[in-house]
Amino acid sequence: NGTQKMFYSDPNVLFFSVHRFDRGSFYPGGQDGSPLCVGAGRGYGANINVGWNGGGAGNAEYLAAWHRVLLPAARQFDPDLVL
Repeated sequence: NGTQKMFYSDPNVLFFSVHRFDRGSFYPGGQDGSPLCVGAGRGYGANINVGWNGGGAGNAEYLAAWHRVLLPAARQFDPDLVL
């Protein structure tokens, strides 16, 4: 979660994470991985969390997240570098 926090208000960095969330109860816990955490200030919208509640997310769910959310966001952001 340190990377997310570092760039949370930075409009020059698109950060996204795909993970198990369980309404904040899954390790490490807290709301940092919430889909509602979308950045702040000028960085609003440049932070994307795809967090699942409960186990069982498989290939279909991951592919849907990438094709419907993450890849379109990355294309629109048009980064110079991807890490």
